[in-house]
Amino acid sequence: MIEHHPDRRTTELLVLQLIAATALWATLATPAQAAGADVFSIGLIYIDPHSTSGPLTLTRFGGQPVDQPQAGTGVRVRPATTLLLSYEHYWSDRLATQLALGVPPTHELEGTGTLSSAGVLGKGQQLSPAVVMRWHFFDADAVLRPYLGLGVNYTWFRRSRITNDSFRAAFYGPNATTKVSASPSWNPVYSAGIDYRLDPHWSIGLSLAYAPLKTRITVDADNTAYGVPISVVTDVRMRTLAGGAILSYRF
Repeated sequence: MIEHHPDRRTTELLVLQLIAATALWATLATPAQAAGADVFSIGLIYIDPHSTSGPLTLTRFGGQPVDQPQAGTGVRVRPATTLLLSYEHYWSDRLATQLALGVPPTHELEGTGTLSSAGVLGKGQQLSPAVVMRWHFFDADAVLRPYLGLGVNYTWFRRSRITNDSFRAAFYGPNATTKVSASPSWNPVYSAGIDYRLDPHWSIGLSLAYAPLKTRITVDADNTAYGVPISVVTDVRMRTLAGGAILSYRF
């Protein structure tokens, strides 16, 4: 149901190869120096999912499996802004491990195609904690320190629900009740950024992360206009870019 784009897959592979090659070069070119510093960071992050989806597809009707795509339908995940919290431990003056958490952003889901006139259909919270290995360039006391990172996150969703009563009534029936869920997934994370040292402890910086992921959104409806329970699914692909400004304190 989702269109595949070989050129985008190729771009993702090239980004991964570039990060790996750069980190390997830096490792060979510069001897590691024992560090042990810990850094706590807080930042404001803008998240743009760059999402696409397949059509809404009827998969169960009265308990029986079916496969009926609703031609021309689709959804899109809207951008959101949230607060990032992270902890980073330096294994050397250049190599560090980052644990990135933060306040779960609430994303709105809007209709596309034949559903575009319905506007926002629902919303849900995304949780995506990540562990990232980061390589910092230049000396530890340099004023400017760019970095590259490669890691993994686990993404799941909570409090997903339909908020558009008009859409619910038109699509499922005026008395329908709905339950929404979205499948979790493990995903790669690619990151880059630069830090500006204000003094031996404080620094500010800019960061950018990319995380491609897929999720299947399922809506189970009861008391429908068809007289039986039904299930509708759509597969959503997100090529998420997250960028923002960071304030850090180093111990």
